[in-house]
Amino acid sequence: MEVAAILLTCTFVLLTITNIVRVKYVVRSKWSLPVIVLLTPVAVFASILLLPLLSVFWVYRELIRLYLIMKWRSKFVGLIKGADVIYTCGPHEKSVMTILFMLECSTARKPEDVYQDFKGAVFKALFSDPLKLPEFRSVVKRCGGYSYLCNGNVTVDECVKKMKVVKCERKELNEDELRVLLQNCVAEEFPRNNTLFMDSFVGTQPVEWSGYTKTNVSYYPALVRIHHAICDGFAVTQMFAAMSDKPKNADESRKTLYNENLKQGSRMKSVAYYFLLFWTTIIFNSSEVLLKFLLDKPKPNILRGGRLTGIEMLSMKTDAGAYYKRIKAIKNSLDEVGFADVVLTAFSASLKDHFRKQSSHHPESISIVVPFLPKATTIPLLPIGELMPHDISLQNSFAMLTFDLPLFIDDASLSFRLRAVQRERERAYNSIGNKILYFTSHFLMQVLPLPILTMVHDKLHWSAVLSILPGPLKASIANGSAEIENIVFWPPLLTGIGVSVSILSYANKMQLGLKFDKALMGNEEDALDILDGVFKYIDLFTEEINLYKIN
Repeated sequence: MEVAAILLTCTFVLLTITNIVRVKYVVRSKWSLPVIVLLTPVAVFASILLLPLLSVFWVYRELIRLYLIMKWRSKFVGLIKGADVIYTCGPHEKSVMTILFMLECSTARKPEDVYQDFKGAVFKALFSDPLKLPEFRSVVKRCGGYSYLCNGNVTVDECVKKMKVVKCERKELNEDELRVLLQNCVAEEFPRNNTLFMDSFVGTQPVEWSGYTKTNVSYYPALVRIHHAICDGFAVTQMFAAMSDKPKNADESRKTLYNENLKQGSRMKSVAYYFLLFWTTIIFNSSEVLLKFLLDKPKPNILRGGRLTGIEMLSMKTDAGAYYKRIKAIKNSLDEVGFADVVLTAFSASLKDHFRKQSSHHPESISIVVPFLPKATTIPLLPIGELMPHDISLQNSFAMLTFDLPLFIDDASLSFRLRAVQRERERAYNSIGNKILYFTSHFLMQVLPLPILTMVHDKLHWSAVLSILPGPLKASIANGSAEIENIVFWPPLLTGIGVSVSILSYANKMQLGLKFDKALMGNEEDALDILDGVFKYIDLFTEEINLYKIN
């Protein structure tokens, strides 16, 4: 008994000292050492007490699961689990990925034809196999503080709807009318009293589409909403590949290469990796709680800290291909630079301009969250038109990396800003805090009842969500009846976050999306200025690289 007491005491002391050192290293001179020494033992003691409490919640959750199995029998699909539970906080219709497909069709195609083409493509990808992808035929319910899926025999007709008709004397809707139309779709609740996990809206009126002057074609929008609790951006690209036609000149070896790369990526996270994450969480969880919720909270800025309205606004910009080539050229001109590094640099510079224009407070950096998806490297290899429902993997496999995006830094050159972005990216990837966030979000948070989970989730402090994904090859649907000219997507605004930004390189073109709460930007022009600024700084970066080559 005495030996056990000594071991427990020594363990407590070692954990306390380790966490004091980490907290002091992170906060540096923000807090005095006596304050840290006083608070850390309390946090360590609370973390130790938390372990048996989590075990109790796990048993309670399992009892709820067994009860639901007996109640619903074959209709019970399962509890929402893993990192998916994060997206059960807040209103159901807010935790969605929104994807815009811009369909290019012959002017001879009627709006009803376009609607039927898109509905047929959705049926083929998600509803054609009654034994696969039950999530799309399910509704969400709650029991005992946990969300679960129950088979509701949802049909494709419920999930694919027509957009409302806008009064317009012109043959085509302009960009402002399109934006309002899309925002109205986004604001709608899901069918069946807001319980479905997917729906879509197909335009019944052609729209003007910026940058395209082709003759004898019309452009129709198709907006898809997929709840983030059942899948991530990678799964959405798999759905896209399953919806699409197989190209006539398709490389038959492409699917084999894709599957090999996908399996290789899934083997990267071994048992040893998760074992390391477990012990990192056990050892440093106390200091992480202190830092995140008390000692190192980010300061408020014009993107975070104010009261949000809940009214979501959409903005977007697309490129015909020139800027994709410029980013590739910048990347190839510099050593050890990735595509995302260049894009982040341009976005950082553009956001700096926004802060300078809209705020007297000029922070050195702001805290954002960047979804990191290792499997994303296989997206350019997607075998378009060759995936079936059983090939689609519905799960959230990404890691959320907290990232201090540089804004106001000393050197004005974009090359210097790029290196600052790279240093922060490397720090974020190796961060103890991000490793703990990954382990807790994928394994621990799922046992918490929803009221407690929501309370924890609401305490997280990020200014924005930024998602960068490589895009698949260009595709068509319905045997070539409609080309998918552009794809723009908008990540959800997590509770307390008022801005989300997406960058997708579909068909070797840049597609940018920005979703923001109405309280954060006075008008849509502010949002467009940020997106225009990304393109502007890619141009300036190209000039800077060319000047460097000349000198």
